[in-house]
Amino acid sequence: MLPGSKHSDKTRKKMRDNHWDSSGRNNPSWKNDPARKNCLFCQKPFYVPFYRKDKAKYCSSDCYHKGVRGKYIYSNNPNWKGGRCVDKDGYILIKNREHPFAKKNGYMLEHRLVVEKQLGRYLTPEEVVHHQNEIKDDNRIENLIVFASESAHQRFHTNPNNVKIGIVFDGRHISKPS
Repeated sequence: MLPGSKHSDKTRKKMRDNHWDSSGRNNPSWKNDPARKNCLFCQKPFYVPFYRKDKAKYCSSDCYHKGVRGKYIYSNNPNWKGGRCVDKDGYILIKNREHPFAKKNGYMLEHRLVVEKQLGRYLTPEEVVHHQNEIKDDNRIENLIVFASESAHQRFHTNPNNVKIGIVFDGRHISKPS
């Protein structure tokens, strides 16, 4: 066909009638033995090649993503570890989406949650939790100290006996249950 010329009405009708669609109808390679299935998401029938009849479950990628979305979240995911993980710095993170200071991914630092539970209130973003023994995953209440600010925390690192005013909570003074 020459560039710029148009198909006749008869040719256009043939092309339209024989056009392959996403359901597989009119696909010449499927004419021999197509398998008809129902989509798990939208319940519409669709055709698949015979060799895919056991694997195909969705009529399109849109239906697949809509059908799978939400299926593997939290405890339904085979990789779920109870909402507890360790970040790159060695601190333990806990999944807690309802917390007002949770990160965008819904995780909170465990040592902050431990102190908040002990104090009965949320810590402000300015308050800093310090691990007395410098072990980042040792979140026992006796090991945690809360400072009012980062400057009080730095003063503590410089001279531990010099900071009295900046300490909000000191877990060293909690008696251990016997």
